[in-house]
This record gives sequence, C-alpha cells and structure tokens, in this order.
Amino acid sequence: MSTEPSTWRADLYTLHTEVDTNLVFCNKALFARAGLALPERDWTWTELLETARELRRGQGAKSVYGFAPYLWMDDPSSHDTTTPWIWANGGEVFDRDMTKPLIDQPKAQEALQWLADLRHSHRVWPTTKEIRAAGASELELLFAKGQLSLLYVLRGWMRQGLLGHSSSPQFDMVEPPQGPAARASWLHVQASYFIGAATQVPDQARQFLTWWTGGEVQRMTIPGTRPPARRSLATELRDWFGPAVVEGLEYARTIPPHPQWRELIAAYDEDVWPLWQGKATVEEVTEEVARKQRLLLG
Repeated sequence: MSTEPSTWRADLYTLHTEVDTNLVFCNKALFARAGLALPERDWTWTELLETARELRRGQGAKSVYGFAPYLWMDDPSSHDTTTPWIWANGGEVFDRDMTKPLIDQPKAQEALQWLADLRHSHRVWPTTKEIRAAGASELELLFAKGQLSLLYVLRGWMRQGLLGHSSSPQFDMVEPPQGPAARASWLHVQASYFIGAATQVPDQARQFLTWWTGGEVQRMTIPGTRPPARRSLATELRDWFGPAVVEGLEYARTIPPHPQWRELIAAYDEDVWPLWQGKATVEEVTEEVARKQRLLLG
C-alpha cells in the first residue's frame, strides 16, 4: 500500500510486507431473524445506527445487542478502533507534520460523541457490565455466542478467532460505513522490516528489502492469511481475500511513525477510556489528551 505509514519527516524508516484493516462483522442469523438484509457497500453512519436499533429491538431479548466497536474489556486500548471514526467525520488526531494534537477540535469531538452515544444514549453497544452479565469475557465471545449483531474489529484476528469457536454463528464481513466526510479505517501494518542504524552492510540490506517487498515474494501470500502490502497484488488476489478486505484497504490509514508514538497513543487510550465508561464528557477527555500530547510534542 502507501509508504506513508513508514515515513517520518520525509525519511523512510521501514518497509511493510503484510497489512490488514478493520471491518464490520455481521451475524447473519440475527439479521435473518430480524428480517433485515446485510449492509450494502455504500451504507452510512445513519444506516448503521438504524440497523443496530432494529437488531436490538427485533430480537425480543435484552441480551442481544446491535453494534459495538471492539475495545479490550480491562485495557483502554482504543486508538486503532476509534480513530478511523474521527477521520470519517473529517477530523484528525494530529496535524500533518505530527507537531500539534487535534483531538480537541470539533470534528474529532463530534465523532467520539457519536460513538459514545451508541452506548449511553441509544443502548445498542453493550456496556462492560452487560457483556459480563451475558456470560462473555469480551465482545468477540459475545458475538460468537450470538448476542451481538455487528462488531467493528480487525479482520484477520476476528476471523481467526471466530473459526476457533465451533459454535460461532455464520458471519459475513462488510466495509465500515461511510462517515459524514469520508470512508476510513485503520491500516494495521502486520510485518515490517527495518535497516538497523548500526548495520555494516547497508547496501546488501537495502537489496534484500527491495527483493522481500517486491512482487516475486509478495505473490507467495497464502489464501486466508493477511493481504500483501503491495496494492497491485492485493487487488490481483481479490478473490482470495474478498472485496470487503481489498476495498477496505483502499481507504485505510494509520498514524505516521514518530519517536514518541507510544506515549502519544497511550495518552489517547488512557484518557479517552472514561468516555466509553460514561465517567467523563467528550470535552473533558479530549482536552486532557491534547494537553498531554502537547507536552510530548513540545
């Protein structure tokens, strides 16, 4: 795909060979029970909410939920699950040069509020307490138990996890819905190769990386595994991975590398977490994230 995820201040730091992205997994049995068709490719945020409400109401049981973006139950890791919704609303987390946080700006706040409302106002996204009350330790198991209709999560990990549950419902994958401003998803760089600063054979290392990320090796991709990073080959292998995966990768993004990337993302994860728990407002959490990130960025 693009080399942007490997570039910082115009310098190329890595080359990636495998990528993946977040998709929406659909429980086909729950859709059929509610008399609903699976989402179309061009569905929107509005249609997602309408569908999730119908799935929540249509089951006749409080323990069946409409939609959830995947978050760890006891670990506030959320940037790769919630950042794309900010992008889809026309917002950004950082400015182009990674010098200024933008999460406290209106478009970013609107997107995070929209997600929080799914849980706290519309009640289609189960709370941690509700997930555990249903006898599941995390959203993946709730989906596998047939009590969650739509789950936004990393495609490769979720697909593998579902296949590991013999009682898993039939499922399908669709692209994330169109936001008010754009389509967006997270680009998961699954395998990257670096040339170490201390290498004594830089030319040979560069030659190896050129070969390793080239078409010859990338064509060794095995069906069912992660797509190759080369856009042309991912398209060529479309039948192996399915249109939702390949098209989803077309508008997938990530945050460019930065020397303090981990600390910047940790500030996002830790301070946005109270919003999902209903313990703070979107203004409170985003202002705190931005404050910490400004200190890190100097």
